[in-house]
Amino acid sequence: MPIPRKQRIISQILQNGSCNEQSYLSSSGALSLFRHDSGIFHNSWLHFLPNPSPHQFGHYWSYRHWASTINPHPFRSLSSRKKDFSIKALLLRDQYSHRNNKSLHFRTLLLLVAFSLTYLLGCNSPYNSNLYGTALKNHEGSRFSLLDENDFEVTDQTYIGQVHLVTFLFANCTSLCPLVTSSIKQSLERSEDTRNTPVLIISVDPNGDTIESRIAFKNRWGLSSNWRYLNGNEKELETIWRNFYLNPQESAIESLNSQVDRKYDIVHSSPVYIVNDKGRPAVVHTNPIDPGHLYEDIIRISKH
Repeated sequence: MPIPRKQRIISQILQNGSCNEQSYLSSSGALSLFRHDSGIFHNSWLHFLPNPSPHQFGHYWSYRHWASTINPHPFRSLSSRKKDFSIKALLLRDQYSHRNNKSLHFRTLLLLVAFSLTYLLGCNSPYNSNLYGTALKNHEGSRFSLLDENDFEVTDQTYIGQVHLVTFLFANCTSLCPLVTSSIKQSLERSEDTRNTPVLIISVDPNGDTIESRIAFKNRWGLSSNWRYLNGNEKELETIWRNFYLNPQESAIESLNSQVDRKYDIVHSSPVYIVNDKGRPAVVHTNPIDPGHLYEDIIRISKH
């Protein structure tokens, strides 16, 4: 009658001491599941042995006696403690291999469920298809009432019914803001369909963006009347920044010419939001902003 596989492996371990405990330990990682109380092993591991009986394996020495029936000299090569430890590691490896298979199936199922939910939720967003920017499904935008460079009021309701852009700049910026302004301008000038798209610049420097500095900014860039540069009190602006996920911070920069002459910069991001005709941000573009991609997304949102 052929000897079961586990029994053959155990016999081989006991004969020549070829068991590598470290490899079994690294694969199992949980020998603590085996309990040894006063020389008695917990019965939970016994069902992994071939046809055990409680009488045979209920006691540690009975277990050693059973092993001796396989090999008359089971503990010649290694100490009994090392061999018993090796067999426990081997059995635990088999046990955890079985558990890991179940765990793998369960993880695979979870991944499939997550993928399905992502796909279904994505299908609920009408803007996901063929957009270059990031589609926004539940962005509410922000309520506001600000004044433009001509001291006229502009609110979040002013351009309801029109697709428009919202971005965040400040007039004295010399790094990121010129790049964003140039990208928006290039995208709008690609066709007559987008040339007059309203653009709302919301200040991230309420103290520095005076009426004069905002007018100078528009003149410097040759911006037409569809560009409106908005400012207000800092408390109201902070609410808008927070709702659009901005956190502008002022950083002082000392001039090389004089310790007295100090300049400041505003560390901030300059996302460009495409707001649909219902007044909800539909797509956001972040740096670096590609004028062609921004243009294509404006057209898509306008046609929806």
